[in-house]
Amino acid sequence: MSQIDIDYYPNPRPWSIRAQASPNIPRGDVGLVEALRLILLKVQSGMSGSFPVSVPGSNAEVTLDVCCRRLRPVGLVVQDNSHWSLSLEAKTWLETDDDFYLAAILCANTKYMAELLEFVQTPKTTSDIQNHANSVYGMPWKKTSEVNRRLTWFRDLELVEFKDYLLQYEITNKGRTFLKSIQTIRPEEIYGSEEQDSGVIHKLPAWAIEILKLSESSNESRKEPIGYCPGGKTELVRTIENFVTLLSSPKKRSELNEFAGANYGLKPSSVSSFLNMLSGINFIERISRDEYQATTLALEWGKEANPIDLICCLHAKCLFIFELLHELKDKPKTKDELLASAVVDYGFGRESREELFKRLRFLKVAGLVKDYKAAQYAITDVGRSVLKQVPLHVASKVKKEAEKASVLQITESENLLTELKLASRDSANPTRLEKACEKAFAELGFDTQWLGGSGETDVIVSTKSVEKGGYRVTVDAKSTANGSISEKLIDFDTLIDHRNAHKAQFAVVVGCDFQSERLIRRAEAHEVVLLDINSLCELIRSHEQVPLTARDYKFLFESYGIANIDLLKPARKERESSRSALYEVVKGLIFASNDLPGAEAVSVENLFFLLKTPGETPNLTPEEIEAALSLLASPFMNCVEVVEDGREKKYQALDSLDEVADKFSFYSQIC
Repeated sequence: MSQIDIDYYPNPRPWSIRAQASPNIPRGDVGLVEALRLILLKVQSGMSGSFPVSVPGSNAEVTLDVCCRRLRPVGLVVQDNSHWSLSLEAKTWLETDDDFYLAAILCANTKYMAELLEFVQTPKTTSDIQNHANSVYGMPWKKTSEVNRRLTWFRDLELVEFKDYLLQYEITNKGRTFLKSIQTIRPEEIYGSEEQDSGVIHKLPAWAIEILKLSESSNESRKEPIGYCPGGKTELVRTIENFVTLLSSPKKRSELNEFAGANYGLKPSSVSSFLNMLSGINFIERISRDEYQATTLALEWGKEANPIDLICCLHAKCLFIFELLHELKDKPKTKDELLASAVVDYGFGRESREELFKRLRFLKVAGLVKDYKAAQYAITDVGRSVLKQVPLHVASKVKKEAEKASVLQITESENLLTELKLASRDSANPTRLEKACEKAFAELGFDTQWLGGSGETDVIVSTKSVEKGGYRVTVDAKSTANGSISEKLIDFDTLIDHRNAHKAQFAVVVGCDFQSERLIRRAEAHEVVLLDINSLCELIRSHEQVPLTARDYKFLFESYGIANIDLLKPARKERESSRSALYEVVKGLIFASNDLPGAEAVSVENLFFLLKTPGETPNLTPEEIEAALSLLASPFMNCVEVVEDGREKKYQALDSLDEVADKFSFYSQIC
């Protein structure tokens, strides 16, 4: 036997992509080390994978294919087009017969191997070891089988001994010598290595940039669910990599079930879910009724198997991936804040904590996101460098059309939308949603008063209109942890009492979601409006873009049952048309004054034809033009001069567009 210099030991893989299971091969009477040598020699000889492996003293009936699948995660064999071959490390071990080198391979590629060896420097029971693995290193083991298998490997390598009189395990002198030659991982390094800012800039490959560009051009096809991926945060990428490698050549469903069962303990139903996930990100395709194969995209990714490049593949098919990173660009946020942004701003149809957690796991594994104080998440330096390379278009993000609005106003509005979403799920603090609703209706232009308390309505909403057109609304806020407002949470008789007690004309219940048909029918019967949080947020967004009056919102309160915000579309369209008419008329007058010789003053008829696009329906009617001119020519605005030309009135612009805008802005300040 020749001994390999420790400088040539394999470099330890990052913890997140190490194998969770130690190699599970038949041991027989010869022990795991000798059994491994027999299996690797068969691979080296070119034996067919379907050939049964016979280990002296073992009754296990397994094929060479099965053994190789169990050895591949620790880097001892590789597969190419259904053909198994030895890795460079495996060849080196067979040539040198250096068992320290074999142990180094196992420790470099398997979680909690070197760490177990370090832990048993003082005698430990199996239970002690499992508790240490679970509580300190986050291993998800419920049984001791993985601990026992690691101990068997170390005992066969003569690195650990069993003290039967104590029922404890302890490292041998040989094991102590070996331990000095390898690296172990501290618990804080597991999380820190994935969360700390490494300062390394990852340049996205050209193929990743291309799929990101394509995804932006077809953003509507991106879906909300990522799907099922087996294992925890630390093994996401390695699991996908292993399946992509396996599927580099066509595989039958039975082969996939066998591989997943042997390596990950998955049931066929879980395998099916995982295959759907891989198909959803365009990593596998079904080539026949019972066969699957990796796609060109998956094989391209598999060349490096870089977690950051995997994020690009996820983003191309799933909502709120790099958008999540964008949300962390300015400041750290909590899960609840991110979840609210996903629903309010980025098209999530519902609040799904599970889907958010999946995204955070992937982003943390890739080193783009890290844990931050007070249960928050923050973007890393690597995350910032990657985000700069992503052609990210956040058009669906809540943006205010009034570009001149202050940054403070935008921030306050976005904070309110987020607070509404979070408060609607905070059932332990009901006053939180009550106060958020008070602010929300104030944003819509109402006078509001928060009452709350036992036996009282939560918010009184009153119009600022004159008495003739005024009305009052009682608002009851209902928060619930699961997001759905059930019938038992609403006492309709009490709502009617509240409405009558405050001489209100309408009653509204605000909550996360209302789905029960019986609840909706009862609301209609009691003339109560059920306003869900998404609709309330949409009202606020729309009001910022096109403000409506209390008279307009009355249509909403007069339609009982589920609030129908589409009833406000005609009023909003009319308001937008009026704004457009003012703009077009002023622009037309300025054009006539500057560019039409001898036509400084023009009539309504002149303007109508000037603003009309040939061959198309007119944008404005003569009546709309005349109404706009009357407003602009009023003494208060004095933007347009009226010129009497016989019996016909003509109009001439006095101010530029900016000056007209300034006057409107000035008068708006008194309100």
